[in-house]
Amino acid sequence: NAATLVVDNDVNNGHDCTGGSNYYNTIQDAVNAANAGDTIEICSGEYDESIITKDNQNGLVIKAVDGEDVTIKSNSDGITTRNSSNLQIENITIKAEGNAINFPNNAGAFKIKNAKLKSNTARAIYARGSGNNFEIDGVEVISSGTEGIWIENGNNGTIKNSCIKNTGSYGLVGKSTNSLEATNNCFENITTYEAYLSDGSNNPNFHGNYWERYNVRGVSDNSRLSSCSNSCGGGSTILTPTVDYHFDECFPENDTIVEDSSGNDYNGTAKDDVSKDENGKLNSAYNFSGVSTDDHVVIDKRGLDGAESYSFTMWVKPTELNAMDTFISATGEKKNE
Repeated sequence: NAATLVVDNDVNNGHDCTGGSNYYNTIQDAVNAANAGDTIEICSGEYDESIITKDNQNGLVIKAVDGEDVTIKSNSDGITTRNSSNLQIENITIKAEGNAINFPNNAGAFKIKNAKLKSNTARAIYARGSGNNFEIDGVEVISSGTEGIWIENGNNGTIKNSCIKNTGSYGLVGKSTNSLEATNNCFENITTYEAYLSDGSNNPNFHGNYWERYNVRGVSDNSRLSSCSNSCGGGSTILTPTVDYHFDECFPENDTIVEDSSGNDYNGTAKDDVSKDENGKLNSAYNFSGVSTDDHVVIDKRGLDGAESYSFTMWVKPTELNAMDTFISATGEKKNE
C-alpha cells in the first residue's frame, strides 16, 4: 500500500504538522525512503536542498501539507527526476540557481500544480522526453534566467491557469511537441518570443491566453484575452489603468474631448493645434506638431487625485526632438492640470 511520509525540519522537536507513516528532517531523506506511488507531505519551512528522485519512483507525489508554506532553495536544480514517470509536485515554492524543476528524461505524465518557480540562471521547468498527458496548472514562473518553460518531445500536454513572466529568453518553448494545449495563461515581461514552437511541433491548441505583446512563433491564439484573468498564485500581475487614452476620436468635430477608455470617465481635453493622425500605432494617433508650441492634452485631475506615485506608458513617434521637448508635465496647482 502507498505510504505518506512527512517532512518537517523541526521534527526532532516534535513539531510534525500532520500524521504520516514516517517522519524526516529533509525532503531528500523522505525521497530516499519512498517507494513508487508514495506521497511526501512537507510542513512549513525553508528547505535548503537539491532533490533528486530515484529510478522507478513512478507516481511519487511531493506536496506541501494543506495550508503550509513550503520553500525549497537550491544552489543547483531544485527537483530532478531520473527514470521515473508521473511525478506530481503541488503547492511548493522553488527558488533555484539552476532549473527549478528538471525532467532530464522519461518524465511521463507529470503534474505540477499551484507552484511558484524561480530560476536564476536556467529554466523554471525543463522537461525533455516529457512523455504524454502532462499537466501544468496554476504555476507562477516568478522569473527565469533563460526560458520560462521548455517542453521537448511531449505529447498531449496542457498548460493552463499559469503565469509566465520575467524571463531571460523565451517564455514557453515547445520542441517536437504534439497537441500541446495552452489556455488561460498570462505571458508578461518576456525578453524575446512569448511562445515559440519549433518546426517539428504539430497541432498546437492555444486559446484564451493573455499576451503582453503577442510576440509568438508557430502559435495562433484567436481568442486572446485583453487582460490577465487568472490568479497567478495570489493576484493578477496585470494592472488596470486609472486613465486610458487611445487618441482615436474624430475631433475637432467631437468638441476636442479625449475619451477615457478605462471606464472611469476621466475624459481629457485636447488643447491648441492638436490634430488627428492616421499613421498611429493602432491606425490612429494625435499629432502635436501644429503651429502652436503649446499643443497638449489635459488629463482629468481626478485620475491623479490622492495618488502618491504615478506610472505613465505611451507610444510616441517624434518627427524631431528638441532640447526642451516635454511628454508629461504639471502646469500648476491653480490650473488643476
